[in-house]
Amino acid sequence: MSATLLCRSALLPALWLTTAAVGFADDGRDLHWNPFVKPPLLAKPVRPSDPAGPVEPEAPPVLSGTLVSATAPMAILDGQLLSVGDEHAGYRLVSVQEGAATFDKQGEAVRLMITGPVAETGNRR
Repeated sequence: MSATLLCRSALLPALWLTTAAVGFADDGRDLHWNPFVKPPLLAKPVRPSDPAGPVEPEAPPVLSGTLVSATAPMAILDGQLLSVGDEHAGYRLVSVQEGAATFDKQGEAVRLMITGPVAETGNRR
C-alpha cells in the first residue's frame, strides 16, 4: 500500500468519529443547507398592516393679488410676486386676469381666484 492511501484510510474513520462525538450523525436532522433559499422568516414580503393614514391632497397656494397690464402682468402667490413665466411651488404663471390667474401645474391648467376681502378698484361716478 502506498503512504497516501494509508493516510486517507486512517483519516476517514477519524472524521466519522469526530462527527458522531459532536452529535451530528445520529440526531436525525437534515444536514443539507441551500444558501439560495430565503429563510422562512423572510420568505413573505413584509407589508404594513395599517398605512399611516389617508393622504390628503396638497392644498393649492393662495392667490392674494393680480396686476393686469398689457406689458407686464403680475400675480401675488403665497406672498411672492410673479411675472408671466415665473414658477412658485410647482405652479408656473401663464396668464393674469382681474381677480384671477391661470397657472400650469405639471401640464394641467389651474385657475386660482383671489380669496378673502378684495379692495374695489377703478373710477366710480
